[in-house]
Amino acid sequence: AGNSGGPLVGMDGKLLGINGAILLVNENAYAVPIDEIKPELPRLSSGFNVQGRKMGDFREAMADLQREINPEDLEKMYGKSAFGKMFGMLFKSLQGREGGGAGQPRPPTRNEFISAYFSELNARISRCVVEVLKGGERTGYGVVVDPEGYVLTNYRLAVQGGLGVKVAGVGTFEASVAGFHGGLDVALLKVETGRRLEAADLGSAASLRPGDWVITPSPGGLPLAVGVVSATGRKISGDRKIPTMGLFGMFGTPNESPLRPYDRVLQHDSRITAGMFGSPLFDSGGALVGINVANFYPGSSYAVTAEEVSAVVGDLKRGLRADPPASYGADVQPSPAGGGDMLKDMFENLKKMFEKGDLDLEKILKGEFDMEKLLEKLLGGGQGGGQGEGGPFLGVNVDNTETERVVVSAVVENSAAEKAGLRQGDVILKVGGTDVKTFEDLRTAISRTKAGDKVMMVVLRGGTRMNIEVVMGRR
Repeated sequence: AGNSGGPLVGMDGKLLGINGAILLVNENAYAVPIDEIKPELPRLSSGFNVQGRKMGDFREAMADLQREINPEDLEKMYGKSAFGKMFGMLFKSLQGREGGGAGQPRPPTRNEFISAYFSELNARISRCVVEVLKGGERTGYGVVVDPEGYVLTNYRLAVQGGLGVKVAGVGTFEASVAGFHGGLDVALLKVETGRRLEAADLGSAASLRPGDWVITPSPGGLPLAVGVVSATGRKISGDRKIPTMGLFGMFGTPNESPLRPYDRVLQHDSRITAGMFGSPLFDSGGALVGINVANFYPGSSYAVTAEEVSAVVGDLKRGLRADPPASYGADVQPSPAGGGDMLKDMFENLKKMFEKGDLDLEKILKGEFDMEKLLEKLLGGGQGGGQGEGGPFLGVNVDNTETERVVVSAVVENSAAEKAGLRQGDVILKVGGTDVKTFEDLRTAISRTKAGDKVMMVVLRGGTRMNIEVVMGRR
């Protein structure tokens, strides 16, 4: 986003096209071919405006999109947000129509194409890659760095406790934490397998330059991710604040990990996502150059370099336990829970209208629907259920690294939460008698109230359960 209108240039330096559009869900990008532009250049330079193509039936565009996006990506796109679910219903309504893409070949995404290209390298270097398990489910990855069963992974994975390690072709084993270094965001696990494991050698990232290929291998046939180096020796400051609403909440949260400060990391554009942290990063020659520890947005990932890790591996084996510095103790990526969800509410309302048949699908597809009237319905405040302007507002941010409880990371000034005495660090257990275990639980419980309602909340503060009465505020 932001590159529209820029040139697309071939490796020979010649202009091939002008960039025009992207599909975020699968990273496909589109450019107008220079062959279509060249014939019009004389007229453009003489001051003549060339009319563009008019939008046809929306169904044709949707059918093209179905050909471009594989079913798995479609499910990811429309399965996690109100806007996506509404879009998904529209997609499904077009399946089976003439030109709907059934049986037609789909061009590979960038990641699919490059992953296939590096599959041979993945087969050669992947035998040292292991899955890190929590409760029997994969929570991340690691890499064997010593045949005696020492595995490097992400610090934030290791501190969860109760971990296991799955070694492809060998088995699944309990893992103990030999040591960790919070400043580098890495930890060393120890597993007893009864046999020597294939280990990677810690290499060097010193020779890497922006544009060099890097690969994150998987125990399977294709790599987890492939990309190029964006920057070396990158410092991430402690005052960085990351919005977590995606495209205003339409497609959910783009950032799969909190981005805490780092003194020196390797930045690359591989698509490292949640569940892939702790995975090793190799260069195109098969040398281990880093451990993936964080990402900012899709296509902006960070790895602690092999040099940094090599310097502490011996200490980690001997039991080093170095906590992060104080400034690194808290992740700086709160998740908005309150007024910031207005657009989420709007698209939820749109989805409900679609389900009730309040929208004329044929007119929408043909571009004939009165969008002003639609916006009036969406933003007029008559949706009920506490949605839209004037709905209930608690006024807390929550820690989105927590998956099994809701922890307050910040309290909005002059909000209902502040007036009731909620504090940073409080764990919200119940709202109005409804158990709260996830952010969505909290959001649902709040949506069942109205502005001005007195609601009893149960919170855990410093190990003590407390009942707090909150008078719901208004958006």
